[in-house]
Amino acid sequence: MTIVKNIEESGLEESERNAPSYRIISPEKLLSHLEPMKEQLKKRRPQKCLTILEELEDFSIPENMRQHMNELKQSIKKYQLKAALNQLENLSSIYGNSGS
Repeated sequence: MTIVKNIEESGLEESERNAPSYRIISPEKLLSHLEPMKEQLKKRRPQKCLTILEELEDFSIPENMRQHMNELKQSIKKYQLKAALNQLENLSSIYGNSGS
């Protein structure tokens, strides 16, 4: 099952379902779907990480997270996997508590 299908099944908000040309994903949902990437980074599997990121391209990333996501993607593309893991953990610590 793909990440996109998982996100769709997780119940988008009404405003997210009615978005004209893209789908908006909340920071919490985005982080939950990035979680499997941590294990892939630890196992040094950048291609699987890039696949996860590519599946998320169908969604509109919250504006406050876009720069972090771009940096994460660039680190993975450059095979800077330790830096990418740190960036992913920083994303989780910054945005993971926003709903609590």
